[in-house]
Amino acid sequence: MKTSSLSNILIILPFILGSCATHHTFQSFYSQNKSDTNIVINSPKWLPMLFISHEDRADVKKFTNGMKKIKVMINNDGHSRNFIESFDDFALKNEYVSYVMIRDNGDKMNIFIKEQKDHISEIVLQINSDNETIIIALMGKMLRSDLNGAILKTIDSD
Repeated sequence: MKTSSLSNILIILPFILGSCATHHTFQSFYSQNKSDTNIVINSPKWLPMLFISHEDRADVKKFTNGMKKIKVMINNDGHSRNFIESFDDFALKNEYVSYVMIRDNGDKMNIFIKEQKDHISEIVLQINSDNETIIIALMGKMLRSDLNGAILKTIDSD
């Protein structure tokens, strides 16, 4: 049976495109640890916008413009110490940069970023309290200036 060049290309194309697809490092942590969490949410970026007030939507949209995926993991069953250590090891091994750390009444929030050449590909918020750990991962192609603006706006509103 004789095959044309076009059919060969059509057969090979999905494999080429699949290998060029963007892989986010956090996806591996998510896959390995989702069984250790009580609540796991995998959301497109538009879903949280339903819960943002109309006054804040313009600012949030500017920040989330390059965002493609949101993943939320919540551990509140008393094993959060192991979950925290697991994420800390993962962040160190995969060269996430601790961008900001905030402490408030015993709670601690870390913002980690994973940068590519000219953009941030992942922002991970790790929120630890006495009995709960929440990890929120924002994945896509975001600019550092947008992250800085969002943090400054939050600080100014307090």
